[in-house]
Amino acid sequence: MNKILKILGSIFLVIGIMMLSAGLYFKISFEEFRKNAKETTAVITSISGTGDSNNVLVEFIVDGTRYSGSLNYYNSNMYVGKEEKIYYQIDNPNKFKSKNGENLLSVVFLIIGAVFPILGILFLVIPILKSKKQKRVLSYNYVIQASIVGCSIDTTVSINGRCPYRLEANYISPLDGKLYSYKSDELWADVTPILTQRQITTIPVYVNPNNYAEYYMDISALKNLIGN
Repeated sequence: MNKILKILGSIFLVIGIMMLSAGLYFKISFEEFRKNAKETTAVITSISGTGDSNNVLVEFIVDGTRYSGSLNYYNSNMYVGKEEKIYYQIDNPNKFKSKNGENLLSVVFLIIGAVFPILGILFLVIPILKSKKQKRVLSYNYVIQASIVGCSIDTTVSINGRCPYRLEANYISPLDGKLYSYKSDELWADVTPILTQRQITTIPVYVNPNNYAEYYMDISALKNLIGN
């Protein structure tokens, strides 16, 4: 599982950086375009095509001259006759861009580009924090034998269409009589038949002797039996 999280984290991080770079590129390009451009109002004269591939033609007038061309932007609220803000190049009005379209494009890429790296970092950090916690608990070298209560499928996790199993166990502390419930890391097979056949009723759980809720269930022997 840790390996999968690291792979996902790397993928999300790379995609995020690429999207962020694209968003910055569109933003900078548009700002450069605006330096030698003027804002005006164009009128939509026709809309052809379907879905996001619609071709929107607009028309506008600069110094008494009529210009027309395809708009680099479309949304479902557009209709023939609607006015659209555009920027056109002062020395060549045939070169123009939609004000709303360019802003929306850069914003979308920047937002996605910001979210994906955060998710990527989380995917990379989670295994590290989990490993540190495991090492800390193991360092106490304090083991209890928790009573196995079952092996259930974890539907909250799915990898390549498969959901893992988790071993569940309970332990009643002789110190305060409190019941502690524990769950194992992922098992990619139901170990119930093995538990029944070998009459395994307990599982070793490493705990913090000062806090039984901080634990690590040792399922290495079961993993070897099922080939995980």
